[in-house]
Amino acid sequence: MQSLDVIDMESELSYWRTHYRGMSRCEGLRYSDYEPALKLGLDAYMRGHGRSLSDMEQELRDCYRRTRGGSRLDWDQAHSVVQAAWDRLNDRGGR
Repeated sequence: MQSLDVIDMESELSYWRTHYRGMSRCEGLRYSDYEPALKLGLDAYMRGHGRSLSDMEQELRDCYRRTRGGSRLDWDQAHSVVQAAWDRLNDRGGR
């Protein structure tokens, strides 16, 4: 498999709009609560240049705290969402 050099962010976010409910057992959350973590995971995958997600965890945590906006996910919840977005790209790109 080839690694992904470019992703269609809108296509990825569209996928997650229809699948976000399966990521967590948190009741009452909307897609808008998940979107900042999804975007962070997608962006981290593309900018990671072969680094692992665990190698980037501290900077991702700091970035999430700055960019989460009104999301009701704390970092522990968001981390699993970031991981899911990363894994989806990783599975498709073969990194």
